[in-house]
Amino acid sequence: PRHVGAALFWKTYGYWHTMPMALGWALDGRVPIMKLADTYVRRSDAGVTVAATRVSWAQGAEAIREALEESQRPLVRALGALARVGERTLWGSTAEAFAHPLTQLVPGDYMELLRRIGRPVDGLIEPAGDGFFRRTCCLWVTLPDAEACGTCCVLRPSDAA
Repeated sequence: PRHVGAALFWKTYGYWHTMPMALGWALDGRVPIMKLADTYVRRSDAGVTVAATRVSWAQGAEAIREALEESQRPLVRALGALARVGERTLWGSTAEAFAHPLTQLVPGDYMELLRRIGRPVDGLIEPAGDGFFRRTCCLWVTLPDAEACGTCCVLRPSDAA
């Protein structure tokens, strides 16, 4: 269905657009910013390739919040309107794109980062042991013969908050 396709496109796009900001924040505080006008998206053998013609550098969570407003919010709104997929669902994928690299690639306090960024990503991830669960579903689990992602709210233990 169209809304599932949009959500899965966003899961991929959001991850590759967000991950460099998460890693920059965790490594040295310098955050690479890809403005929407400088960002290109192409279908590729990998699914979606995201690239930029220009990258600027900024510091801290406020810069990340501004980058999300400038370069992701317009796309989230457009996908929501075109495919009737909830914006909270889409922002959950962006929140996961901060948490995943900071648990799997470079250690970083992703919960603190999400709190500092604030809306629209704060509150969409909850820690669980060495990992985390989403509080929104990316809709992958709705595909035929697909299993839920390891971070899916569908798998969250019932005793989790």
